[in-house]
Formats: sequence, structure tokens, C-alpha cells
Amino acid sequence: MRPWPRIIGGVWLLYFATSIVGGLLYQGSLVPGNSAAAFSNIVAHPTQYRAGVQLGLFAHALYVILTALVCGLFARVNLSLSLTAAFFSLVGCVVEIFATILQIAPVTFLRDSTLGGVFTADQVKAAALMSLKLWGQTFQMSIPMFALFELVLGYLIYRSAFVPRFFGVLLMLAGLTWSMYFWPPLLTSVRSIALPFAGLAEIAFPVWLVVKGIDLPAWRALEPHSNAAASDSTPSEAFT
Repeated sequence: MRPWPRIIGGVWLLYFATSIVGGLLYQGSLVPGNSAAAFSNIVAHPTQYRAGVQLGLFAHALYVILTALVCGLFARVNLSLSLTAAFFSLVGCVVEIFATILQIAPVTFLRDSTLGGVFTADQVKAAALMSLKLWGQTFQMSIPMFALFELVLGYLIYRSAFVPRFFGVLLMLAGLTWSMYFWPPLLTSVRSIALPFAGLAEIAFPVWLVVKGIDLPAWRALEPHSNAAASDSTPSEAFT
């Protein structure tokens, strides 16, 4: 079996690119604090809004693939922790996919003429606004799961012998940053510093994988799924 680190890095960077483009497309229709303008934009540019949402769904699919690839790469360090990281990531993906259903609801409500015979215009707009609010809150609920994913993955990177430990420290710090979503008031106070740092940490590692790859002999030296070696011994012992 080959680890394919450059493919992992490429999928990771493709996820970032897809998420950013999708976000720009649908965020272009939303006007913070002005629901009337947002609804007008959604009605006037439904294709753009739907394209952004669909790109977001594609990004979620990429992250599921990425989760499998990354956790497979580090399964040799500790299989149990690798599966734990995968669980956190997949739960986060499921929550975000569910949030996407709420995100697409406004364009359905606002452009479905048959609803006008059942609900008043104000009721339709209220349902659309509620969907947008629930989407934002549901999406934020996924972030602590990804925080836990990055904490565990960062630890696995730190314990590994085939990528620089520096990236493990960076990802664990990024995970701590995202974990502030467990207490939003704390995040609000440090958002301007914490979020750019977390983003830099998450991009640096996949770039390294694309450019440098991994120390393949060190990766091959690990026994497949060697839980005992990784958990019961020191890092140097686990990799001999």
C-alpha cells in the first residue's frame, strides 16, 4: 500500500479552493442585517446562489474523501486515534451537509409560486429568514467537531516520524483555536487573531505534502496499525 501524500495535499487544497469559491457565490447574495435585500438578491440570482450551495456540497464530499485518506496515512501511528479523528471529522461533515439543506431552503421558498396560495408573503419570507438563521447556527455546531479532529490529527502528526512535528503543533493550536466555538464569546474577543492563524496552520500542512511529501522509509518502517507500539512506548521506540 502507498500513502499518496501529494494526492492528500492536492485534495486538501482543492477543498479549500472549492469552499472559498462556493462561499463567494452564495455570500454575494446575502446582505448582513438586511434580509429584504438578501431575499431580492436570491430571487434575482437563483443560479448563482444554488451554484454556491452546490459547490459547498462538493466541498463536503471532498472532505469526506480527505478524512479517509488522511486517517489512512496516520493509521500506522495509532489506529484507534486515527479512527477517532475520522469519527470527529465525519460527524462534522454530516452536520454541515444537514446545514446545507437549510441553506438551500430560502431559494425554494422565495421562488415557489405555489406557496403563495397557501401562505402569505410575510409568512414565506419569515420561513426563508428562519432557514438562513438555522443554517448559520447549525453550521457553527460542526466547527467544534473539526476542532477535535485537528487536535487528534495534530497529535498523530507530532507522534509520527515521517512528517515534521512542527505541523502537528500547528494543527493542535489550530484545533484549540476552533474549539473556542464551544464558547462563542471567547472566540469573538480573539477572532481577528485566532482565525487567520488557524487558516494558515491548515493550509501550511497540505502545501508541505504537495511540495515535499513524506519520509517514505520512515512511514514504511512503522508496523501497520501498530496501536500498542504507538500508545505504550515513547516516540523513538514506536518507530524502531
